[in-house]
Amino acid sequence: MTTPPTSHPSRGIVGDRQLIAVQAFDIARLTAHAVPIVPETFIAVSGLGPKDDSNGSGKTSFLIAVSLLLADPQWRLETNGGRHASGILFRPDAAGVDQAHQASPVTHGYIVGVFAHPGEPATSPLTVWVRIATTTPYLQANWTEGLHVADAPTDHERSIQADALWRELGTRQLLFARAMAEKLYGTAPRCLTYLDTALRPPVPSLLSQQLTEMEPHDIGRSLIALSGMTSLLEEEDDLRGPAMQHQISLEKAQAEHAQALLAEEQVMSGVRAREAARLALQRGHETWHRYLAASYRDAHHSDQRVAALMEEERQAAETAVALVRDAEDRLSSLGSVEELATQKGKARQTWSDAQQLVGELSQKVTGLATQQALLRSRRTTLLPQAQGWDGSDCTTTAARLDQRQREHAKAEMQRDEAEDTATRARTHLHDVEQGRSGQAGRAIDLLSEHRIRAHGLLDQLNVDEAARSEWEPRLAPWQDAIVVEPEHEDTARRLLHAALPGAQIISSDVGQNPLPEGIHSTLNVTRFLATLQQRLTPSSDGSAVRDQALALTVTGGFPTALAGREARLRQARADLAAAKQACTEAAEAVAGATAALTLTLAQTQHAAAQAAEELTRLDTQENYLQIKIEDLAGRSVKAARDERELQQTWQEAVARHASHKQLLANAKLTLEGAGKALKERHRNLAALERQRDQVAASQWQQQWGATLEDGAHLLDQVSAYSCECSTKYGDTCTSREAVRQSRHPAGMAVAGR
Repeated sequence: MTTPPTSHPSRGIVGDRQLIAVQAFDIARLTAHAVPIVPETFIAVSGLGPKDDSNGSGKTSFLIAVSLLLADPQWRLETNGGRHASGILFRPDAAGVDQAHQASPVTHGYIVGVFAHPGEPATSPLTVWVRIATTTPYLQANWTEGLHVADAPTDHERSIQADALWRELGTRQLLFARAMAEKLYGTAPRCLTYLDTALRPPVPSLLSQQLTEMEPHDIGRSLIALSGMTSLLEEEDDLRGPAMQHQISLEKAQAEHAQALLAEEQVMSGVRAREAARLALQRGHETWHRYLAASYRDAHHSDQRVAALMEEERQAAETAVALVRDAEDRLSSLGSVEELATQKGKARQTWSDAQQLVGELSQKVTGLATQQALLRSRRTTLLPQAQGWDGSDCTTTAARLDQRQREHAKAEMQRDEAEDTATRARTHLHDVEQGRSGQAGRAIDLLSEHRIRAHGLLDQLNVDEAARSEWEPRLAPWQDAIVVEPEHEDTARRLLHAALPGAQIISSDVGQNPLPEGIHSTLNVTRFLATLQQRLTPSSDGSAVRDQALALTVTGGFPTALAGREARLRQARADLAAAKQACTEAAEAVAGATAALTLTLAQTQHAAAQAAEELTRLDTQENYLQIKIEDLAGRSVKAARDERELQQTWQEAVARHASHKQLLANAKLTLEGAGKALKERHRNLAALERQRDQVAASQWQQQWGATLEDGAHLLDQVSAYSCECSTKYGDTCTSREAVRQSRHPAGMAVAGR
């Protein structure tokens, strides 16, 4: 027995320091406050849950946090990597948070523990941080000497501060779940808890009510683990186990060796007995082998002789079969009297159909020749029409004719438009002369019917040349405006409301006031013009006026005077002169477009192109008809030849029908003789097959199991040995007769037994 080691269990990095404070971040419903822990005292955990009682207040969550911080062995951190611990993280539904707050579950959280000596906590504190996440790695730990906790004033600020404190620890001392317990707390457990939670798999524990379900050895292992002596037990097993295993292996090998010696002796006795039997059996096999070789050789010779005779009979039988088949075919070809009569009728009908086909082909040739004559007559008619064709196709000439027609139609349309323009210009000139042009003229006429006097605004205004650039943009929107006396304004509005929507009515002033500079008129519209002058101010370059209130700009630049009857008359007369000139030019264009040479030439060329194209189609049709005529002529010659051959076939069918009885009797006699000869050959073949079966060469070959040359060589060796024995000892050699004692299948069967 080995002596157990005397080394004390390791206490890890924490050593003999005790837990004095716990701080949690995003763990269940726990806040981020630092919770002081008094070592060696009883701690009661309570709180208020979401249902106004202690359920769900976080008691179990706090115990879980402490057990994870102290690496309780029942979490199995060395095997699952802390995967089960991720369930302790904050989840809104489990924490009873109202869905209206739209809180989301966290992905990681922290448990912080401060360890120190209770008597002097400020001299040697050590802070351990444990990070728990929902993804791998699920659990990590880090530590640092001194106090390293969140100290922000609010809970939310402390939670934000936690990530920065974790990063400050760095990665040099980072511990994963598998090494966390041993590195921090040594080999002895620092904490054992019983937790009624589904976060970790339930196992029997010394602290639970399931203690009665634990086996004695399980209780012993738990106590050893609790005392921190598991490593000593494992070291004892490592030292004691190999020696006991070697002792067991030695005893097993010795027992197997003794059994092997006994079995070997039994096998050797059997080997010696089998060797003697093998020698006797070998001699018997050699004798039997020679017997089989001689039997196979004799049977083979007999089989070859019978096979040659069978081949001769088989060839003769094949010849007889051919004679029988020829006789049967001849008899079948004769058929019955009714069949010959039917054949004769069919031959007659086929010949008649051939005669009809010859007639139909002749008629088709005649019809095609007639069509060909009609095409040639049409060609004679088209040739004069194609005279003068310039080589253009119908598409080109049609496009050319269409172009000439469209030019003519366009010229006529332009002439009509010019005449309409001239008519409108005359009407406009007349209206201007009467002071009633445009929309204003229609309004004046309508009011005159009701005895209301009105004037066109621009018709009665005269603008000096120097003031045109300033006033014409102001007056341009009012070209259709009329001026009425104030007492007629309402009546004019009612009359024009339905008859001329959009009519512009200006009420003249009551008193006589001077007009703006540059304006001359008999109308008293000073207020209207002054308002326009005030609202529409000229632009900096003088090309437009602008109403700032309306954000409206009216451009100028009129080529002729806009206002004044004389100016409007000059413009109307100029428009009428231009319209008359355009009308004259349009009439000349129509005359040019309707010239006989241009349009008639296009029509003549199009007709010639159509005639040329039709002549081309006639050539194609004539060639096609000529090919069909030649084809029908060839078919007519072949049909006439076939008709003569079918007539000969009909005549032969008539002759066969007349001599059918005599031919049938001869064919039956020939078939009967061939059948008798075939039956004789079949009987001979059957007899030879029975004789060959009696020889049984294939069965002797199967028993012999080698070639014929091997058997002959073996028998020659035996004969030489026997003759040598007879010469030397004077004995008679009887081995060959012994080998040949049986030559038939019955003898083979006896030998086989």
